[in-house]
Amino acid sequence: GIVFSKDGYIVTNDHIYSQVPNAKFKIYTHDGDEYDAKFVAGDAISDLAVLKIDDCELTPATFGDSEDSYIGQRVVAIGRPNDATDTSSITNGIISATKRRVSNASSYSSLLIQTDTPINPGSSGGALVNMYGQIIGVTSSKLASVEHEGVGYAIPTKTLKRVISELITEG
Repeated sequence: GIVFSKDGYIVTNDHIYSQVPNAKFKIYTHDGDEYDAKFVAGDAISDLAVLKIDDCELTPATFGDSEDSYIGQRVVAIGRPNDATDTSSITNGIISATKRRVSNASSYSSLLIQTDTPINPGSSGGALVNMYGQIIGVTSSKLASVEHEGVGYAIPTKTLKRVISELITEG
C-alpha cells in the first residue's frame, strides 16, 4: 500500500482482500514498524481500497499528476512480491501506454497506465513512481501468459485522488 495522508490513511488495491473471509490488515513500514489497520472502504470497479491506521503520524507519499505521464517515461514499481513482512523491492521500466483501456476481473474497464516494469504477485497496491519521486499510479495487475511479457498496469493518480477522497468521506 501507499501512505495517502499523515493521519494514517493507506491506499491499496481492492482485490487483495476480496477472496479472504474476515480479512485482517497489518501495515509494515520500510523501517520495520508494524501497525494494525482497519478497512475503511473499497471499490471493485476502480480496484482501489482504503485502510486506516489510528494513533500514528505517517509521512505521506508525494503524488504526481498521471496526466503528465508520457510513453517512454522511466518509472519504478515498489512492492513486496514475496511476503508482506519481507523488505520492499524495486523494479524499473518505462511507460508503454498512458490511457490503455483494460477490463478487470469484475468485467468493468478502466483507463490504466501500461508499463513494462515487472509487477509481481504480491506487489498489488504498490507505487508506480516517476523519476521525480512522485507516485503516478498504483500497481494493480499484469498480463501473465506465454504470449505476453512485460505488460503491467497501474491505476493513474487522476483516478486515485477522486476515488480515494470519495471512499474516505462516503465509504
